[in-house]
Amino acid sequence: MTEPKQPQRTFLQSLEAMASEAPVDGLSLHQILDRLEERAFGAMLFILALPCAIPFLYGVPQVVSLPMLALTLQMLSGREEPWLPAKFGERMINKA
Repeated sequence: MTEPKQPQRTFLQSLEAMASEAPVDGLSLHQILDRLEERAFGAMLFILALPCAIPFLYGVPQVVSLPMLALTLQMLSGREEPWLPAKFGERMINKA
């Protein structure tokens, strides 16, 4: 018999579960991306696109477009989760 498939969590459910399981000092960006898996691409693209929605911030779209392009190229190459330089990936996000 086949095992019943568990329903996949929504993005918000994944974030809530991650926050409740996080240690007191928080999680590193690498740990967060590992837990989000391929959903990390969408989250990172959304976060990078937010400043572009603020009017009168000239120059921001040009600066933000480079990391967005890097993420897009990673998706096109078939990566399962985004690659970050070690310097950024080790940054801790506080649980609060």
